[in-house]
Amino acid sequence: MNLETLSMEVIDGAHAGNIYKVEALSENENTREHYIYKEFAEGRDQEVEIHKNIEEIMTSFSRVVNVWDTSPKAMLMCDLGYPVKAVFEALSVAEKKILISDILNVLATIHGMDTTQDELPVHQLNAEWKDWCLDQLGKLCSRKSWASPRWERTIQEAFERLDIPHYQSKCPSVITHGDPHLENVF
Repeated sequence: MNLETLSMEVIDGAHAGNIYKVEALSENENTREHYIYKEFAEGRDQEVEIHKNIEEIMTSFSRVVNVWDTSPKAMLMCDLGYPVKAVFEALSVAEKKILISDILNVLATIHGMDTTQDELPVHQLNAEWKDWCLDQLGKLCSRKSWASPRWERTIQEAFERLDIPHYQSKCPSVITHGDPHLENVF
């Protein structure tokens, strides 16, 4: 890519692979660029395939610079400076409202896009959903005082009432992140 790596820093956290902050010098323009390089662990690389399939419709939102779909599968993205979750708590209520509104507007636009691409995976709710949800809910309750253990009963009731193992979606398909563990929930 005609970039000279100036520095690279490991980003620690719960990741499905390795993530690095990279500062590079563009040989063509002789400018410093800041990137995030994400190399996926074996079997945790669905993001690469999904991105390849939605690349055209995501152009106006995406900050992805390059995707490698050969081993090791990886993505190079523009570094936007900081994770939203890291600064959110320090914002004023008014700033939080503006930020949430901006995020919701982008997500609503993405969800409203025509996703008639046959290559996108379709995810159905199944029996694993309840187990995963209860596990994540238990973690949330142990970390946040506002989370209620009563929600566990709500999840179990919804699972039973909707007959989740036999659930049939009655709405149009939309693009979703596909990895809703707690670290990815805002």
